Amino acid sequence: MNPEKIEEIIQFLLYPKMSGWLLVIKWVFLGFSLFFFGYILWGLFKTSWLKKMFLLDLIEFLTFRPIERGKIEGEWKKIKKRLESNLEAEIKLAVIEADGLVEEALKSAGYGDGSLEEILNKLPLDFPVAVEKIRQAHKIRENIVHDPSYKLELNVAKEALKIFEKVLREGLDLF
Repeated sequence: MNPEKIEEIIQFLLYPKMSGWLLVIKWVFLGFSLFFFGYILWGLFKTSWLKKMFLLDLIEFLTFRPIERGKIEGEWKKIKKRLESNLEAEIKLAVIEADGLVEEALKSAGYGDGSLEEILNKLPLDFPVAVEKIRQAHKIRENIVHDPSYKLELNVAKEALKIFEKVLREGLDLF
């Protein structure tokens, strides 16, 4: 094969001359491509995927502060406000919510999945808060949930919330 033939084949493959129906098909597919490219861009900006994948990570990186920290601080303020009401139902609810918040925080910190009991079994020995204290606070929550007649005193609830707060503050550094 001579070099001119090879050059002619390369030119045909890289720069084909389109005319007639081939040119119409080219423009139709170009239109479809532009439509779908536009649809992808629209989807990225209309959904929260782009925000979750890039913008939240960028904000977290630039502020040197986890995004979840602000959310957890807000939840904790609500829990503390429940204690101020001095109603037994609100105090019980505060303990239940604090237990759930600690469980979710431990899960998101990578200490495992499942119930809080399972997570506590997987906590390292050098965890800043004694696991037995966390178990005692969790036991109060279990008593509230499983025994409707359980009487919860304010000082016991405050002690349980101190333990949960210590887990969030010292164990996970979320405050």
